[in-house]
Amino acid sequence: MPLTAPPGRLAEPVVAIDPRDPARIAVAADPYLEPTRIRVTLSSDGGRTWSRPRTVRPPGFARSFDPGLAFAADGSLLISGGAARRGPPGCLPGSVIFLARQAGDRLSYSRVAGPERDLFLDRPAMAYDGATGLTALSWTRSRGPKAHCLAEPTASRTVVAWQRGNGSFEQQRLPSRAPAVFGSSLAITTRGRIIAAVAGWRAGRRQDVIVYEIDPGGRTAATVIKAGRRPPLLPRRDMPLNLFVPTLTIRRDGVRTIGWTEATNGGQRVRIASSRDGRNWTARPGPPADGLPMAPTAAYGRTGDLLVVQGVFARGRVEFSLWRLAGQDWSPIRELGSAPTRGWKELGQSLGITARQGVWAVAVPTGDKRRSRLSVWVNGTTPSSSSPSSAAAPAAADRTGRDDGNEALPSLTDEWKALAAAVSTAVLGAFAFWRFRRAHRRARRNARPH
Repeated sequence: MPLTAPPGRLAEPVVAIDPRDPARIAVAADPYLEPTRIRVTLSSDGGRTWSRPRTVRPPGFARSFDPGLAFAADGSLLISGGAARRGPPGCLPGSVIFLARQAGDRLSYSRVAGPERDLFLDRPAMAYDGATGLTALSWTRSRGPKAHCLAEPTASRTVVAWQRGNGSFEQQRLPSRAPAVFGSSLAITTRGRIIAAVAGWRAGRRQDVIVYEIDPGGRTAATVIKAGRRPPLLPRRDMPLNLFVPTLTIRRDGVRTIGWTEATNGGQRVRIASSRDGRNWTARPGPPADGLPMAPTAAYGRTGDLLVVQGVFARGRVEFSLWRLAGQDWSPIRELGSAPTRGWKELGQSLGITARQGVWAVAVPTGDKRRSRLSVWVNGTTPSSSSPSSAAAPAAADRTGRDDGNEALPSLTDEWKALAAAVSTAVLGAFAFWRFRRAHRRARRNARPH
C-alpha cells in the first residue's frame, strides 16, 4: 500500500493523474499523527509500485493538513494545504495556506495567505487548468480568539485565490450568502472561470450549497441551492466525524454537478444536482446505501458518465464503493474495501477520485484493527495491493532529530513485533512466577510436622 498508519489515523485522501502520462499517479493523505502532516507518494507505473512517502510541510511550521493534488502542464506535482505552528493538541495557531511544487526530488513552497492574529485558515481546496495554466485555491477564513483551537469562530468567510503561471496570487473574499461557511470545493471551466461550491450553515441545522462562478478579475455570480437539514456531526459515538464539503465536478460540455449529504426523518441521504447554465439545477437521489452514506465525491469519466465514490456507515464499519450514473440509473462498479470506525476521528472533507485520459483512480482509507492503509484502485483493479518494491525500505529515523521531509510512518510490523515480544515476556514471566509459587507452597507443606 502507498501509505499506512496506526488504526483509525488516515484521513483526507486525495489522488491525481498526470494527463500527459496516465500511468503517473500521485496520492496524499493527512494521517492523524502527532503532529499531523501531509504525506505524498507517487507511482510511475499505474500504481504497481510507489515512491517512498514524503512529508509536505512548509519550513518553520509544525503541522500540515488538508492536502490537494494536481499535475501541472510541465509534469511537476502541485500540492496545496494548510500549515500551522506548534500548539496544544487539537489547536492550529498561526495557520497559513500554501502551495508546493514537487519537480523530481526538489520541493518548493509558496505562501498564499496568512498568518494573522485571531485568524484560522482551514479546509483548503485546489483546482488546476493545464490549458490556461490557471491555479485556483479556496479556503475558509474564520475569525475569533477560539477559532484556531476549539473551532468556535465568531465569523467565517470563503476566500478564493488564483495564480496564472508562476505569478503572484490574487484573492477575493466571496460575498457572504450564509451566516457561517465550512469548506468548499473548486473546478475550472474551459473558459477559465472558477466554480466554487461552498457549504453554508444556518440556524436550526439548515444548510445551503452556494455555487459561485468567478471570472478572475471580473464579475462573481452566486446561486443558492437549499440542501435540507445539516446532518448531526456525530450521530453515533462509534463513527467518525460526519462533516464533509460539497463535491463539485464539471463535464467537458460544461455541465456542473455537485453533491452533498443531508438529514432526513429516516436518517441521512446523498443528493446530486446538475446544471448546464449554473443557474437552473436539477437534483436527484445519490447512490443507494444500506446504512448511513458519507463523503460522496464525484468525477466525470471519459464517456461523460458520472462516477461517485462514497462511504456507508453500518455495523461499526465504513464500507466504500464506486458507482456510475448512466442516464437516470445508478449502477455499482465495485466495492472498494472497508475499515472499522471505533477510534477513528474523521474521514476528511472528501474522498479521493479523479479521471483523466480514460483512466480513473480512487483512493480511500481502509484497514482493520491493526493498521490503516490508503487503498488505491485504478480502472477497477488495485495494483498497489502487492508489496511495492520502491517502498519496501522505509527511511531510517534521523539520529540528529532533523526532519528531512522523507521520514516514514511508524512501522506497524515493528510495533507488533515489539508488542509480541512484550506479551511473550509477560506470559513467560507469569508462568515462571506461577511455578515458583507452586514449588514454594509444596516446600512449605512438606516442611510442616505430621
